[in-house]
Amino acid sequence: MLTTTHALNTDINKAANEVLLNVKRLIVAGRFHDAFKALNLFIEPGPWQLSKHGLVVQTIERLLPQICFLCETASPEFGKIQAKSKEEIYDLVSSEAQRTMNFLQMPVRFQSKPAGQKWSKAYLSDIAEATIVEFFGEFSIDAEFILKDRLSKIFSNTSTATSQGICKNADEVSEPDASWILKTVFGQIAQIRIAEQAKKMSNTDIANAILPFISSHAKGLNYQTSFLLQALILLCIEEENFHTAIQATNILAQSDTEIDYLISIATINKVKNFFASGVCANRLGIDDISTAEYFNALSQRKSTTAQVISINSKVKFDSLPSLKKILSGTVLESKEIVSLNVPGTSENVYALETSIEEMEHHWKTARSLVSKTGRWPVITTTWRQQSSNLKETLLEQDFFSRAPYENSPNTDDVSPAAILDRAKSVDVEAFVQQLIIDSETQHATYSSLEETLKDELENTLHRCGSIPTPAEMEEMHINGLPVVSHFQLDRWLLDWEQRNGGSGNPEDARFPWYEPESVYLMFMPTPDSWDALAYMEWFDISLKGAEKYVALGKQWQEQFGAEIFAHFGTIIECIVERPPNNVEDAWPLALQHDLAGTSTLAPAGIELRQYAAGLVNHDQWFLHRRP
Repeated sequence: MLTTTHALNTDINKAANEVLLNVKRLIVAGRFHDAFKALNLFIEPGPWQLSKHGLVVQTIERLLPQICFLCETASPEFGKIQAKSKEEIYDLVSSEAQRTMNFLQMPVRFQSKPAGQKWSKAYLSDIAEATIVEFFGEFSIDAEFILKDRLSKIFSNTSTATSQGICKNADEVSEPDASWILKTVFGQIAQIRIAEQAKKMSNTDIANAILPFISSHAKGLNYQTSFLLQALILLCIEEENFHTAIQATNILAQSDTEIDYLISIATINKVKNFFASGVCANRLGIDDISTAEYFNALSQRKSTTAQVISINSKVKFDSLPSLKKILSGTVLESKEIVSLNVPGTSENVYALETSIEEMEHHWKTARSLVSKTGRWPVITTTWRQQSSNLKETLLEQDFFSRAPYENSPNTDDVSPAAILDRAKSVDVEAFVQQLIIDSETQHATYSSLEETLKDELENTLHRCGSIPTPAEMEEMHINGLPVVSHFQLDRWLLDWEQRNGGSGNPEDARFPWYEPESVYLMFMPTPDSWDALAYMEWFDISLKGAEKYVALGKQWQEQFGAEIFAHFGTIIECIVERPPNNVEDAWPLALQHDLAGTSTLAPAGIELRQYAAGLVNHDQWFLHRRP
């Protein structure tokens, strides 16, 4: 259904994200022109107008050509994309449709045996009624190979975005895209091998196994299950088995994230016609009346006065010679120092090369001089090819690019000064609470509390040698209330472990510092440690707003004396003057570390309660975020 929960929300980001989700629903419902009408709200001046940067803007930039293609109309100018004629839209979108089909047909794993060796009608019937996820997992890998093979036989030699098929003919494409190359390479290495008995199973047979299981048992869709649904939609539409295609479409359409898999195939001609027929609209609860009511609700939004931000710039007007003068007489005196400009500003960062053996000594020297230099020292590394010229090597890294910050929620200014100004008004407690809600929601999607309890008890037994009794678990309470979330369960187990011998060796939950091959010392144009996150993005923090992580870091510095020592892009390392000296104080900090450094604990197999115990009296922090 079309929702208007946030239509009048003063946070344009929340309101816009809801509209974009409804735009996708309108596409699946076959109401292409209504989808364009909704998207056009952001293009025309008015209460829905957005700032220059942000994920919402980027999403519109991706959606606009697709919707214009579906509506068979030219595309207006928006954001970074120029206005395009109907013919240019056709060329652009048809090429994207062909790439989508290439990827859908391309094997993404190598086979150890022919797919479907166990398959029979009875086997598929058992899959539909299976209660063990692992049982479905083995079947789904075979199904992936089989459906890719069937897609390649039907779609590999056709063109697609035209009334005849998907895209331009192969001889019209001047340069093969990456998906075509990969598909060719995989094809030359090994053709998909299908067991004879699996070849006898119809697409309907396969769908009758997949759809009931996903509907009944999957905690959340993932890449593999979403691919299976995409493939079934395409194959069933081809066979005119529209009932099954509608079922598969409905599963994806009910997920706010997986609906994107439907949008990615909407420009394939037969899918476009399938959606345009309106056969999916009823399942989505979309009709003429609900659509009219929806646009009436959107029209009630009022224009808001743009917020004027007064930026107290921290631009430093010092010079490289003045810095060298301050470093005179120190171990850094003889070092070659180069100047690197922060793009779009008059600020410069000064940098020198150090070594793994000397970096801590060099950092502490620079740290002791902050009151004179006005510059916070940060250790970093390079990831691209190095040259013999220090400045060329560092410029090649593009350390201070503003591009990642353009992923920030609705904003016009992504300069360091603007980010730091916004950080002053961040409600850190509200930010952390929202991270907790988001994380708990994700946890609940993939694992129930009962399933998590089973795993956590095994971890406690492994580390501590015993576990709570059934009677104790029946009385699980936090602050007098029943345990109802994953984090509350972890906290309850922490308290139990502390009462029963501790949470294991604290050293097992502490991380060694990263030691890259090359290291450099940066003198940032600010005396404040956590301001560094406004100059060098810590992986993907801009998605929620870099200013929020700056403010959170400043709170850590105020409470624990935590200062940034190193910034390696995905890794932040801190030296901590006043680490927590008890588990009670360490727990909320550990939770914040887990929420901010999302790749710190889980990949290492460390439980949150174990990590909290390890933070006690530990003066070095290692926080990790990665793709």
